Amino acid sequence: MINEYGPDSFIPTIRKIFETSKETVAWEARVLSRLNAQHNDKWINRHNGKSAFIGPHTHTDKSKAQIRSKLKGIKRSNETKDKMRKSAKHREAKRREEGWTMPEEAKIRALATRQQRIASGDINPYSDARNQKMADSKKGTKRQYLPDGSFIMVKTQADQ
Repeated sequence: MINEYGPDSFIPTIRKIFETSKETVAWEARVLSRLNAQHNDKWINRHNGKSAFIGPHTHTDKSKAQIRSKLKGIKRSNETKDKMRKSAKHREAKRREEGWTMPEEAKIRALATRQQRIASGDINPYSDARNQKMADSKKGTKRQYLPDGSFIMVKTQADQ
C-alpha cells in the first residue's frame, strides 16, 4: 500500500504507552473488537483480537526446546558464520542508529541470567582464561560510538 499510495498517506501515531507487551496486546484486542475490524473494510488488520490474537510473546520452555532441537547439529561453514555475524552486527547498528535501546525489563532479565550462570559455576567472569579469550576477541578492533552513547566493536579499516 505504501508503494501504491506513497509513504505520506500513512501517519503513524502513538496513542498510548504500556509497561508490558501483554498490556499492549490486551488493549489492542479490545480496540479491534470494539471497531469490529474483522468485518470492517476500513481496516488493514482484519482481526478482532480475542484468544487467537497473536502479538508480542515469549517462548515457553517447551517451544524453546523444540527450536533448539531443530537447530542443534546444523553444520555451517566459517564463511556462513562470518556472513551471519556481519549481518547481525549491521542489523544491530542500524537499530541503534534509529534510536532503539534495550528495554529495561530485558536488561534486568539478562543481568539475572548472568548472575545465575556465575552462581552455578557455568561462567567465571574473573578467570584468567576467560579474560584472555575476551582480549583476543577484541584484537584488531576499536570502539565505534553510537548516537545513544553506547558502542560496538568494529574491525579497523586495514583489517577489512
